[in-house]
Amino acid sequence: MKALADAHLDPVAAALYAALDDVVRTLEASRDEDSFLRAIVAYHLLAEGSIGRANQTLVAGQFDRVGSFPGLCEAQRLAVRDEVRHIGIGVSYARRRLTRDGAPARAVIEEIVEAFYALGNSLLESAPGLVDRFVAAYGADPATLWAEVLRQLRLRLRSIGLSDAARAIASN
Repeated sequence: MKALADAHLDPVAAALYAALDDVVRTLEASRDEDSFLRAIVAYHLLAEGSIGRANQTLVAGQFDRVGSFPGLCEAQRLAVRDEVRHIGIGVSYARRRLTRDGAPARAVIEEIVEAFYALGNSLLESAPGLVDRFVAAYGADPATLWAEVLRQLRLRLRSIGLSDAARAIASN
């Protein structure tokens, strides 16, 4: 199944998964607290909390297009509930680290968020060839999806106490 799924990955998703995997795989070699914080932020706040939630938001808007499928709607509701729990884990851990470690933890979080922001902007520039696929899947073009990812990211940053970082992303 993995090979089949990988064969159908678009280049944007492949690049995002590779970047996430790079951050999380660091834990195999280094179990220090900053590596763990990077992995938590990358997985729970960026992948699930920003990309995942943006995808769910846009896909849910497509249900009217495909008709009434109560099972599909219930599966989506359960997936969202599960994601929210995972996001809560990341938010709680990042907030605790910020409270305990202050500026050093903030620097780690800002570093990973800035790298994600730069990667996303770069991928958006390479996405014009994928517009039809994005519109078919999400009912929105890549720029709209990226705007929703950033909106979700700002929510996550505010929830961990980094409102100024959220404002900085909003102004870019």
